[in-house]
Amino acid sequence: LGKLGAAHRLAVFEGGHSWCPAPVCQEAVEWMEIQAMKIGSRARDGALVEHLFQDALAKAAALEKAGRTTQAFLRYSEISEDFSGLVDTNGADAPRARLGGLDAVRKERAVEDRREEAEAKLADRLWADLTAALHSDPPLPLRAIVNQVQVPRLRHDSGPDRPEPERLSAQRVLEQIFVQAALYLPRDFAAKHDFLRAELAIRLAAELKPDRAGVAWYNLACFRALAGDRKGAIATLREAVAKGFRDVAQIEADPDLVSLREERGYRAIVADLKERPTS
Repeated sequence: LGKLGAAHRLAVFEGGHSWCPAPVCQEAVEWMEIQAMKIGSRARDGALVEHLFQDALAKAAALEKAGRTTQAFLRYSEISEDFSGLVDTNGADAPRARLGGLDAVRKERAVEDRREEAEAKLADRLWADLTAALHSDPPLPLRAIVNQVQVPRLRHDSGPDRPEPERLSAQRVLEQIFVQAALYLPRDFAAKHDFLRAELAIRLAAELKPDRAGVAWYNLACFRALAGDRKGAIATLREAVAKGFRDVAQIEADPDLVSLREERGYRAIVADLKERPTS
């Protein structure tokens, strides 16, 4: 995007495959307002620009004070670009130049570039291995796929005792594979009535993230219901509950499960969940 001259920003936050936190969303909207003023699609608001500029400078200074000099350098660089033409950006330009000249910052940026490249290559390779294993005839057994996708390594490297850069990189790769295995792959297989491979993908997702196994099984229940496999959908929904999915309100409201509403097994699952004590 930078080479194309397109205005853009990347925000990174701790978390799974979900909406970003509210403060990040607010910063995104504020950034879009600044861009709108720069291109003239909204009237300039000097007070708002100055407020956002000073707020951004304060956040960058806080990063530098905390010893996160590379992150501070990147933030100052973004501020200079974002507010150019709207205010005097010397408050960001000067620290950007100062920090950008530090050997430590240059070295850390080079290390990060190499790490990101290695992470992308690993994710691509694991994705290729996963799709090959699932599409082979017959598909590989679960344990073989688990090893081929390096689940033990990913879970180890994403643990809390690992160095932050290594931990975050492993978490990102693990999350990419989990989302594919828990949602997109089983959806596509179920649409073809290939429930063997759909369930195999779900079982892999449960190995990747045991704490989210219930959600993965719930997804498969929805896909089976949409594919017309009511009996299989009810059995899978029961498995989702056994694995920890307890959101009875979502079950009752989900349009994907409409075909199950009058089934005895479905009503029994809903009734059982409603009788369970809430925590």
